[in-house]
Amino acid sequence: MNRYARGLSGAVIVAAFMGTAFVAAAQTVGAFGSGSGPPKPTITGGPIRPTVATSATFSFVGVAVAFDCSIDGAAARRCRSPVTYAGLGLGVHTFSVRGRDSAGHAGDSASYAWKIVAPAKAAPPAGTVPRPLMITVPLKPWLSRKATFAWDGRGAPSSQCALDGAKWAKCVSPKTYTGLTLGKHVFNVRGVNGSRHSSVNQFYWTIVPATPPAPPVLIGEPDADTTSTTAVFTFGGADGLEFECSLDSSDWQPCTSPAMYVGLAAGRHAFCVRSLLPNGIPSTPSCTSWFIHSPEQAATPAPTPIGFTITGDQPTVLVPGVGGPIPVTITNPQSFPITVTDLVVTVAAGSSHPGCDGATNLSVVQSNMSGGANSVVVPAGGSVGLPAQGATAPAVTMLDLPSSQDACKGAVFTLLYAATGTG
Repeated sequence: MNRYARGLSGAVIVAAFMGTAFVAAAQTVGAFGSGSGPPKPTITGGPIRPTVATSATFSFVGVAVAFDCSIDGAAARRCRSPVTYAGLGLGVHTFSVRGRDSAGHAGDSASYAWKIVAPAKAAPPAGTVPRPLMITVPLKPWLSRKATFAWDGRGAPSSQCALDGAKWAKCVSPKTYTGLTLGKHVFNVRGVNGSRHSSVNQFYWTIVPATPPAPPVLIGEPDADTTSTTAVFTFGGADGLEFECSLDSSDWQPCTSPAMYVGLAAGRHAFCVRSLLPNGIPSTPSCTSWFIHSPEQAATPAPTPIGFTITGDQPTVLVPGVGGPIPVTITNPQSFPITVTDLVVTVAAGSSHPGCDGATNLSVVQSNMSGGANSVVVPAGGSVGLPAQGATAPAVTMLDLPSSQDACKGAVFTLLYAATGTG
Protein backbone atom coordinates (compact mmCIF):
# COMPACT_ATOMS: atom_id res chain seq x y z
CA MET A 1 0.00 0.00 0.00
CA ASN A 2 1.44 3.41 -0.97
CA ARG A 3 1.67 5.72 1.99
CA TYR A 4 0.84 9.37 1.43
CA ALA A 5 1.13 12.03 4.08
CA ARG A 6 -1.51 14.60 4.77
CA GLY A 7 -1.73 17.18 7.51
CA LEU A 8 -4.59 18.52 9.56
CA SER A 9 -5.24 22.05 10.76
CA GLY A 10 -7.39 23.09 13.67
CA ALA A 11 -10.24 25.59 13.82
CA VAL A 12 -11.68 27.71 16.62
CA ILE A 13 -15.32 27.30 17.58
CA VAL A 14 -16.79 29.83 19.99
CA ALA A 15 -20.23 29.54 21.48
CA ALA A 16 -22.05 27.37 23.82
CA PHE A 17 -25.12 28.32 25.82
CA MET A 18 -25.59 27.90 29.54
CA GLY A 19 -27.87 25.00 30.27
CA THR A 20 -28.67 24.40 26.60
CA ALA A 21 -27.02 21.68 24.53
CA PHE A 22 -26.69 22.31 20.79
CA VAL A 23 -28.91 19.36 19.83
CA ALA A 24 -32.29 19.39 18.10
CA ALA A 25 -34.45 16.75 16.43
CA ALA A 26 -35.59 17.21 12.84
CA GLN A 27 -38.74 19.29 12.59
CA THR A 28 -41.59 19.48 10.10
CA VAL A 29 -40.84 21.75 7.15
CA GLY A 30 -43.91 23.60 6.03
CA ALA A 31 -42.27 25.53 3.19
CA PHE A 32 -38.80 25.43 1.71
CA GLY A 33 -37.34 27.95 -0.70
CA SER A 34 -39.30 28.75 -3.84
CA GLY A 35 -39.72 25.21 -5.15
CA SER A 36 -37.63 26.03 -8.21
CA GLY A 37 -36.07 22.57 -8.36
CA PRO A 38 -32.49 21.27 -8.14
CA PRO A 39 -29.43 22.91 -9.74
CA LYS A 40 -28.75 22.26 -13.42
CA PRO A 41 -26.89 18.92 -13.87
CA THR A 42 -23.47 18.74 -15.52
CA ILE A 43 -23.04 16.52 -18.60
CA THR A 44 -19.67 14.81 -18.08
CA GLY A 45 -19.58 12.48 -21.08
CA GLY A 46 -21.04 12.60 -24.60
CA PRO A 47 -20.44 11.85 -28.29
CA ILE A 48 -17.40 13.08 -30.17
CA ARG A 49 -18.35 15.95 -32.52
CA PRO A 50 -18.89 15.09 -35.34
CA THR A 51 -19.37 11.30 -35.27
CA VAL A 52 -20.47 8.57 -37.66
CA ALA A 53 -22.00 6.54 -34.81
CA THR A 54 -25.79 6.24 -34.88
CA SER A 55 -25.94 5.62 -31.13
CA ALA A 56 -25.01 8.00 -28.31
CA THR A 57 -24.22 7.48 -24.64
CA PHE A 58 -24.29 10.32 -22.09
CA SER A 59 -23.05 10.50 -18.49
CA PHE A 60 -23.99 13.27 -16.09
CA VAL A 61 -23.76 14.34 -12.46
CA GLY A 62 -25.98 16.54 -10.35
CA VAL A 63 -27.63 17.12 -6.99
CA ALA A 64 -31.15 15.72 -7.37
CA VAL A 65 -33.45 12.94 -6.20
CA ALA A 66 -34.13 11.85 -9.80
CA PHE A 67 -33.32 12.91 -13.37
CA ASP A 68 -35.34 13.31 -16.59
CA CYS A 69 -33.71 12.93 -20.03
CA SER A 70 -34.89 13.91 -23.49
CA ILE A 71 -33.54 13.47 -27.03
CA ASP A 72 -34.35 15.90 -29.83
CA GLY A 73 -37.16 17.59 -27.90
CA ALA A 74 -39.14 14.42 -27.18
CA ALA A 75 -41.05 14.06 -23.92
CA ALA A 76 -38.65 13.79 -20.95
CA ARG A 77 -38.39 10.35 -19.36
CA ARG A 78 -36.87 9.24 -16.06
CA CYS A 79 -33.21 8.23 -16.57
CA ARG A 80 -29.95 7.33 -14.84
CA SER A 81 -26.34 7.99 -15.81
CA PRO A 82 -25.15 6.64 -18.20
CA VAL A 83 -28.06 6.65 -20.66
CA THR A 84 -27.83 5.38 -24.28
CA TYR A 85 -29.86 6.19 -27.41
CA ALA A 86 -29.63 3.97 -30.52
CA GLY A 87 -30.86 4.09 -34.12
CA LEU A 88 -30.29 7.83 -34.57
CA GLY A 89 -30.30 9.33 -38.06
CA LEU A 90 -27.82 11.59 -39.83
CA GLY A 91 -27.85 15.25 -38.85
CA VAL A 92 -27.85 17.38 -35.70
CA HIS A 93 -29.24 15.97 -32.44
CA THR A 94 -29.72 17.45 -28.97
CA PHE A 95 -29.70 15.71 -25.58
CA SER A 96 -31.03 17.37 -22.42
CA VAL A 97 -31.20 16.35 -18.76
CA ARG A 98 -32.78 17.98 -15.70
CA GLY A 99 -33.08 17.10 -12.01
CA ARG A 100 -36.07 16.78 -9.70
CA ASP A 101 -36.24 17.29 -5.94
CA SER A 102 -38.16 15.18 -3.41
CA ALA A 103 -41.29 17.29 -4.01
CA GLY A 104 -41.15 16.65 -7.76
CA HIS A 105 -40.02 20.14 -8.74
CA ALA A 106 -37.93 20.14 -11.93
CA GLY A 107 -34.82 22.30 -12.26
CA ASP A 108 -33.17 23.83 -15.32
CA SER A 109 -31.97 21.50 -18.09
CA ALA A 110 -28.40 20.98 -19.30
CA SER A 111 -28.08 20.20 -23.03
CA TYR A 112 -25.54 18.88 -25.54
CA ALA A 113 -25.75 19.07 -29.34
CA TRP A 114 -23.77 16.99 -31.83
CA LYS A 115 -23.87 15.94 -35.48
CA ILE A 116 -23.98 12.46 -37.02
CA VAL A 117 -22.31 12.29 -40.43
CA ALA A 118 -22.14 9.55 -43.09
CA PRO A 119 -19.23 7.11 -42.60
CA ALA A 120 -16.43 6.66 -45.11
CA LYS A 121 -17.19 3.86 -47.56
CA ALA A 122 -13.77 2.21 -47.33
CA ALA A 123 -14.03 -1.22 -45.66
CA PRO A 124 -11.26 -2.68 -43.44
CA PRO A 125 -8.89 -5.09 -45.21
CA ALA A 126 -10.14 -8.67 -45.45
CA GLY A 127 -9.07 -10.88 -42.58
CA THR A 128 -8.51 -8.03 -40.14
CA VAL A 129 -10.49 -7.13 -37.02
CA PRO A 130 -12.01 -3.63 -37.41
CA ARG A 131 -10.77 -0.94 -35.03
CA PRO A 132 -13.55 0.12 -32.63
CA LEU A 133 -15.16 3.48 -33.27
CA MET A 134 -15.14 5.66 -30.13
CA ILE A 135 -18.60 7.14 -29.53
CA THR A 136 -18.64 8.66 -26.02
CA VAL A 137 -15.73 10.21 -24.09
CA PRO A 138 -15.37 12.52 -21.04
CA LEU A 139 -16.17 16.16 -21.79
CA LYS A 140 -14.25 19.27 -20.73
CA PRO A 141 -13.81 20.65 -18.16
CA TRP A 142 -12.39 17.34 -16.90
CA LEU A 143 -13.33 17.69 -13.22
CA SER A 144 -15.28 14.46 -12.64
CA ARG A 145 -13.64 11.46 -10.93
CA LYS A 146 -15.96 9.26 -13.02
CA ALA A 147 -15.50 8.55 -16.75
CA THR A 148 -17.84 6.75 -19.17
CA PHE A 149 -16.74 5.45 -22.59
CA ALA A 150 -18.89 3.99 -25.34
CA TRP A 151 -17.80 2.55 -28.69
CA ASP A 152 -19.03 0.73 -31.78
CA GLY A 153 -17.25 -2.59 -32.26
CA ARG A 154 -17.95 -2.45 -36.02
CA GLY A 155 -18.74 -6.15 -36.18
CA ALA A 156 -16.02 -7.50 -33.87
CA PRO A 157 -17.47 -10.30 -31.66
CA SER A 158 -16.09 -8.78 -28.43
CA SER A 159 -13.93 -5.98 -27.02
CA GLN A 160 -11.09 -5.54 -24.57
CA CYS A 161 -10.35 -2.43 -22.49
CA ALA A 162 -7.38 -1.15 -20.50
CA LEU A 163 -7.11 1.94 -18.32
CA ASP A 164 -3.78 3.64 -17.57
CA GLY A 165 -1.61 0.74 -18.73
CA ALA A 166 -3.48 -1.99 -16.86
CA LYS A 167 -3.83 -5.47 -18.39
CA TRP A 168 -6.36 -5.96 -21.17
CA ALA A 169 -9.72 -7.22 -19.90
CA LYS A 170 -12.96 -8.11 -21.64
CA CYS A 171 -15.43 -5.22 -21.58
CA VAL A 172 -18.82 -4.17 -22.94
CA SER A 173 -19.87 -0.73 -24.18
CA PRO A 174 -20.58 1.50 -22.28
CA LYS A 175 -17.75 1.16 -19.74
CA THR A 176 -17.67 3.40 -16.64
CA TYR A 177 -14.73 3.98 -14.30
CA THR A 178 -15.19 5.59 -10.87
CA GLY A 179 -12.91 6.90 -8.11
CA LEU A 180 -10.29 8.15 -10.56
CA THR A 181 -7.40 10.21 -9.24
CA LEU A 182 -6.34 13.69 -10.31
CA GLY A 183 -3.92 13.77 -13.22
CA LYS A 184 -3.45 12.19 -16.64
CA HIS A 185 -5.33 9.08 -17.79
CA VAL A 186 -5.59 7.04 -20.97
CA PHE A 187 -8.39 4.69 -22.02
CA ASN A 188 -7.66 1.93 -24.59
CA VAL A 189 -10.16 -0.27 -26.41
CA ARG A 190 -9.66 -2.88 -29.13
CA GLY A 191 -11.85 -5.36 -30.99
CA VAL A 192 -11.29 -9.10 -30.52
CA ASN A 193 -12.12 -12.04 -32.79
CA GLY A 194 -10.76 -15.30 -31.45
CA SER A 195 -6.99 -14.99 -31.15
CA ARG A 196 -6.86 -11.85 -33.30
CA HIS A 197 -7.43 -8.27 -32.22
CA SER A 198 -7.69 -4.90 -33.90
CA SER A 199 -5.49 -1.85 -33.62
CA VAL A 200 -6.08 0.23 -30.48
CA ASN A 201 -8.33 3.27 -30.18
CA GLN A 202 -7.15 5.59 -27.40
CA PHE A 203 -8.46 8.60 -25.51
CA TYR A 204 -6.28 10.79 -23.26
CA TRP A 205 -7.64 13.21 -20.67
CA THR A 206 -6.47 14.94 -17.48
CA ILE A 207 -8.64 15.28 -14.37
CA VAL A 208 -7.97 18.64 -12.70
CA PRO A 209 -8.99 19.83 -9.22
CA ALA A 210 -12.01 22.03 -8.84
CA THR A 211 -11.67 24.90 -6.37
CA PRO A 212 -14.75 25.04 -4.11
CA PRO A 213 -16.80 28.24 -4.39
CA ALA A 214 -16.88 30.89 -1.67
CA PRO A 215 -19.41 30.21 1.11
CA PRO A 216 -22.70 32.12 0.86
CA VAL A 217 -23.27 35.19 3.01
CA LEU A 218 -26.16 35.08 5.50
CA ILE A 219 -28.03 38.38 5.19
CA GLY A 220 -31.15 37.80 7.31
CA GLU A 221 -32.00 35.26 10.01
CA PRO A 222 -34.32 34.86 13.06
CA ASP A 223 -33.56 36.50 16.39
CA ALA A 224 -31.29 34.39 18.60
CA ASP A 225 -34.21 33.96 21.03
CA THR A 226 -37.76 34.02 19.74
CA THR A 227 -41.23 32.55 20.22
CA SER A 228 -41.95 32.45 16.48
CA THR A 229 -42.29 28.97 14.97
CA THR A 230 -41.52 30.37 11.50
CA ALA A 231 -37.97 31.07 10.38
CA VAL A 232 -36.92 32.96 7.24
CA PHE A 233 -33.33 33.12 5.99
CA THR A 234 -31.95 35.34 3.25
CA PHE A 235 -28.52 34.76 1.77
CA GLY A 236 -26.44 35.54 -1.30
CA GLY A 237 -23.34 34.51 -3.24
CA ALA A 238 -21.47 34.93 -6.50
CA ASP A 239 -23.37 34.92 -9.79
CA GLY A 240 -23.90 31.52 -11.39
CA LEU A 241 -23.88 29.55 -8.12
CA GLU A 242 -26.69 27.34 -6.85
CA PHE A 243 -27.49 26.79 -3.15
CA GLU A 244 -28.36 23.92 -0.81
CA CYS A 245 -29.85 24.28 2.67
CA SER A 246 -30.05 22.05 5.74
CA LEU A 247 -32.21 22.40 8.85
CA ASP A 248 -31.09 20.70 12.06
CA SER A 249 -28.49 18.52 10.28
CA SER A 250 -31.02 17.13 7.81
CA ASP A 251 -29.97 16.12 4.28
CA TRP A 252 -28.95 18.95 1.97
CA GLN A 253 -31.78 20.17 -0.27
CA PRO A 254 -31.71 22.65 -3.19
CA CYS A 255 -32.97 26.05 -2.08
CA THR A 256 -33.18 29.71 -3.02
CA SER A 257 -33.21 32.90 -0.98
CA PRO A 258 -35.36 33.47 0.97
CA ALA A 259 -35.70 29.98 2.49
CA MET A 260 -38.63 29.65 4.89
CA TYR A 261 -39.50 27.01 7.50
CA VAL A 262 -42.85 26.94 9.33
CA GLY A 263 -44.33 24.92 12.15
CA LEU A 264 -41.06 24.50 14.02
CA ALA A 265 -41.06 23.06 17.53
CA ALA A 266 -39.73 24.81 20.64
CA GLY A 267 -36.04 24.27 21.26
CA ARG A 268 -32.70 24.98 19.63
CA HIS A 269 -32.42 24.85 15.84
CA ALA A 270 -29.57 25.16 13.37
CA PHE A 271 -29.64 26.29 9.74
CA CYS A 272 -26.82 25.90 7.19
CA VAL A 273 -26.52 26.96 3.55
CA ARG A 274 -23.75 26.20 1.05
CA SER A 275 -22.91 27.25 -2.51
CA LEU A 276 -22.61 24.81 -5.42
CA LEU A 277 -20.63 25.06 -8.62
CA PRO A 278 -22.43 23.83 -11.78
CA ASN A 279 -20.52 20.53 -11.47
CA GLY A 280 -21.81 19.98 -7.93
CA ILE A 281 -18.64 20.98 -5.97
CA PRO A 282 -19.88 22.51 -2.65
CA SER A 283 -18.48 25.33 -0.56
CA THR A 284 -17.98 25.15 3.18
CA PRO A 285 -21.36 25.86 4.78
CA SER A 286 -22.46 29.10 6.44
CA CYS A 287 -24.43 28.23 9.59
CA THR A 288 -26.38 29.90 12.35
CA SER A 289 -28.52 28.79 15.30
CA TRP A 290 -31.47 30.17 17.26
CA PHE A 291 -33.76 29.15 20.11
CA ILE A 292 -37.56 28.98 19.96
CA HIS A 293 -39.23 29.43 23.35
CA SER A 294 -42.65 28.00 24.10
CA PRO A 295 -45.24 30.49 25.42
CA GLU A 296 -44.56 29.20 28.94
CA GLN A 297 -40.83 29.75 28.52
CA ALA A 298 -41.32 33.22 27.04
CA ALA A 299 -42.01 34.64 30.52
CA THR A 300 -38.61 33.34 31.69
CA PRO A 301 -35.50 35.31 30.71
CA ALA A 302 -33.38 33.56 28.11
CA PRO A 303 -30.17 31.92 29.36
CA THR A 304 -27.08 34.08 29.24
CA PRO A 305 -24.55 32.94 26.63
CA ILE A 306 -21.19 31.81 27.95
CA GLY A 307 -18.36 32.35 25.50
CA PHE A 308 -15.28 30.15 25.42
CA THR A 309 -12.88 28.85 22.78
CA ILE A 310 -11.80 25.37 21.73
CA THR A 311 -8.60 24.91 19.72
CA GLY A 312 -6.66 21.89 18.56
CA ASP A 313 -4.34 20.64 15.85
CA GLN A 314 -3.34 17.12 14.84
CA PRO A 315 0.42 17.37 15.54
CA THR A 316 1.55 14.39 13.45
CA VAL A 317 1.41 13.71 9.73
CA LEU A 318 -1.24 11.12 8.94
CA VAL A 319 -0.65 8.17 6.64
CA PRO A 320 -3.04 5.34 5.71
CA GLY A 321 -3.89 3.29 8.77
CA VAL A 322 -2.20 5.69 11.20
CA GLY A 323 -3.62 8.39 13.44
CA GLY A 324 -3.26 9.89 16.85
CA PRO A 325 -4.82 12.04 19.59
CA ILE A 326 -5.77 15.66 19.00
CA PRO A 327 -4.47 17.85 21.86
CA VAL A 328 -7.50 20.04 22.53
CA THR A 329 -7.32 23.21 24.62
CA ILE A 330 -10.43 24.80 26.16
CA THR A 331 -9.95 28.45 27.17
CA ASN A 332 -12.30 30.35 29.51
CA PRO A 333 -12.17 34.16 29.23
CA GLN A 334 -14.88 34.61 31.89
CA SER A 335 -14.34 35.86 35.44
CA PHE A 336 -15.91 32.67 36.86
CA PRO A 337 -15.20 28.95 36.29
CA ILE A 338 -17.28 27.05 33.73
CA THR A 339 -18.08 23.36 33.28
CA VAL A 340 -17.69 22.11 29.71
CA THR A 341 -19.25 18.91 28.37
CA ASP A 342 -20.67 17.40 25.16
CA LEU A 343 -17.44 17.97 23.20
CA VAL A 344 -17.84 16.85 19.57
CA VAL A 345 -15.14 17.00 16.88
CA THR A 346 -15.95 16.84 13.15
CA VAL A 347 -14.10 17.33 9.88
CA ALA A 348 -15.44 20.33 7.95
CA ALA A 349 -17.14 19.14 4.78
CA GLY A 350 -15.38 20.36 1.64
CA SER A 351 -12.31 21.57 3.55
CA SER A 352 -9.93 19.31 1.65
CA HIS A 353 -9.21 18.12 -1.88
CA PRO A 354 -12.22 16.89 -3.88
CA GLY A 355 -12.47 13.13 -3.44
CA CYS A 356 -10.39 13.15 -0.25
CA ASP A 357 -12.73 14.38 2.45
CA GLY A 358 -14.99 13.40 5.31
CA ALA A 359 -15.68 10.00 6.86
CA THR A 360 -14.63 8.12 3.72
CA ASN A 361 -11.00 9.00 4.52
CA LEU A 362 -10.92 10.09 8.17
CA SER A 363 -12.22 8.31 11.25
CA VAL A 364 -12.75 10.51 14.33
CA VAL A 365 -12.85 8.91 17.78
CA GLN A 366 -14.66 11.28 20.12
CA SER A 367 -13.53 12.20 23.60
CA ASN A 368 -15.39 10.57 26.47
CA MET A 369 -16.87 14.06 27.01
CA SER A 370 -19.13 13.37 24.02
CA GLY A 371 -22.68 12.64 25.11
CA GLY A 372 -22.27 14.28 28.52
CA ALA A 373 -20.70 11.30 30.33
CA ASN A 374 -17.66 13.36 31.40
CA SER A 375 -16.89 17.04 31.82
CA VAL A 376 -14.03 19.36 32.71
CA VAL A 377 -14.01 22.48 34.86
CA VAL A 378 -12.10 25.37 33.32
CA PRO A 379 -11.01 27.99 35.88
CA ALA A 380 -11.77 31.67 35.46
CA GLY A 381 -9.41 33.21 32.92
CA GLY A 382 -7.65 29.86 32.48
CA SER A 383 -7.30 26.94 30.09
CA VAL A 384 -7.49 23.16 30.27
CA GLY A 385 -5.76 20.85 27.79
CA LEU A 386 -7.12 17.39 27.15
CA PRO A 387 -6.63 14.79 28.43
CA ALA A 388 -7.44 16.17 31.89
CA GLN A 389 -9.74 15.55 34.87
CA GLY A 390 -10.59 12.06 33.59
CA ALA A 391 -11.62 13.38 30.17
CA THR A 392 -9.83 11.86 27.18
CA ALA A 393 -8.61 13.66 24.08
CA PRO A 394 -10.33 12.98 20.75
CA ALA A 395 -8.33 11.16 18.08
CA VAL A 396 -8.31 10.96 14.30
CA THR A 397 -7.08 8.18 12.00
CA MET A 398 -6.55 8.18 8.24
CA LEU A 399 -8.26 5.04 6.94
CA ASP A 400 -6.20 2.52 4.99
CA LEU A 401 -8.31 2.06 1.87
CA PRO A 402 -7.84 -0.66 -0.77
CA SER A 403 -8.00 1.96 -3.53
CA SER A 404 -5.31 4.49 -4.42
CA GLN A 405 -5.18 7.52 -2.14
CA ASP A 406 -3.10 9.74 -4.41
CA ALA A 407 -5.70 12.50 -4.10
CA CYS A 408 -4.90 12.75 -0.38
CA LYS A 409 -1.23 13.56 -0.90
CA GLY A 410 -0.49 16.80 0.98
CA ALA A 411 -4.19 17.37 1.71
CA VAL A 412 -5.16 19.59 4.68
CA PHE A 413 -8.35 19.12 6.69
CA THR A 414 -10.12 21.58 8.97
CA LEU A 415 -11.34 20.30 12.34
CA LEU A 416 -14.47 21.80 13.88
CA TYR A 417 -15.21 21.73 17.62
CA ALA A 418 -18.46 22.19 19.51
CA ALA A 419 -19.29 21.85 23.21
CA THR A 420 -21.67 23.08 25.91
CA GLY A 421 -20.63 25.27 28.83
CA THR A 422 -22.44 26.08 32.07
CA GLY A 423 -21.45 28.48 34.79
